[in-house]
Amino acid sequence: MDQPQQKSAAPRKSQRRGNGQGTISWDSKKKRYHAQIHDIHGHRRGLTFRTKKEAEEWIDSMKMDRALGRSEYTIGTRTTMGEFIDAWLAIREPHLAPETFRSYSHLAKNHIKPAVGKIKVKEFDATEVDALMGQMKSKGYSAGTIQATFAVLRAAFRHAIKKKKLTINPMDHADRPSGNSKPNKHIPKADFQKIYQVASLNPYMHARIEIGMIVGLRPGEIYGLKWKDIDFEAQVINVERQYQRVKGEGLVERTVKTGHSRTVPISIETVNILRTHKAYQAIHKENWKHDYDLIFPNTVGNPLDRKRDSKWWNDVLKRAGVPAYTLYQMRKSAFTYMAALVSVPSLLEYTGHTNVSTVMKHYAYATSEELNLGLSKLNDLRPNPSFSYLGISPDETIR
Repeated sequence: MDQPQQKSAAPRKSQRRGNGQGTISWDSKKKRYHAQIHDIHGHRRGLTFRTKKEAEEWIDSMKMDRALGRSEYTIGTRTTMGEFIDAWLAIREPHLAPETFRSYSHLAKNHIKPAVGKIKVKEFDATEVDALMGQMKSKGYSAGTIQATFAVLRAAFRHAIKKKKLTINPMDHADRPSGNSKPNKHIPKADFQKIYQVASLNPYMHARIEIGMIVGLRPGEIYGLKWKDIDFEAQVINVERQYQRVKGEGLVERTVKTGHSRTVPISIETVNILRTHKAYQAIHKENWKHDYDLIFPNTVGNPLDRKRDSKWWNDVLKRAGVPAYTLYQMRKSAFTYMAALVSVPSLLEYTGHTNVSTVMKHYAYATSEELNLGLSKLNDLRPNPSFSYLGISPDETIR
């Protein structure tokens, strides 16, 4: 007579382990093993598995990560670099200036994500960083672009470390890209004068070039200037705001880059140029749709867009017969020529910067005129020789 079949014993509902060793339990509804363990930050993490062996292997891998100080699991084992960078940008956007966010997004979209976007964060290490930097260099990207890409990756991982999403930063072991960036320098004096001469034929462009190439304000600050900011009697400009384009919002008024308004002195010549521009502007206001008291609005009185400003600038360059300089090179030119005339403290006050190395590295460049002047002054240091070189050999002069 056959013996009745005995039912196999059901898995234990929970397998208890020592403190910190994790637990494995059986989920009768899902028919799966559920493993749980605390990571290095004390956060309890869990996953489900079909077999007990898989659950135990995961527990062991988590303990190993914890022992080695790793915690990639906190941002997801399947999280890719593309997802990681996008998430970081979304978090940082409210805290960044619009132009900075655009720059970061551009680097992520065009350099980081195409190259390493599909790699999982947990597999991304210093080797991948070095490879990316090497690829960019081989493709001919400038040192500045390569270093900026490196900086974006470094900032993203530092943020993850700070927020305890990771405990190992692959950027700490990567080789920082070498090489010096080649920023646009000042406009040479000959071209400077050609540009100024052409611009002076139109009151608007004359004032725009004066504020850009002589006073040296940033383009965004120039777009934000209002007539109430000019004290003609005291001969000063109060720089209090700037206009920046923000995605989805258009042109937005913001504080100046440093976060603090500043007062910039101007000459009587600049005052007269601005007064002439103001008089001519009053004549053409009848065509405006709005009047925001702007010194440099667009053709209908609204805030000036950088694209429109660039078009007018390029028209001036073309008529002057000079190379295609950027708008920002006006500011560099103003400070380069100013640097040869004033002391360093005065230059810092004028530029609105507090770090002398920033000004000297990015704004004040040596000019051929200044070098020639220096060489001529060095000549004055030489004493007049008391004898003639004629008929005297080199050996005799040494003795």
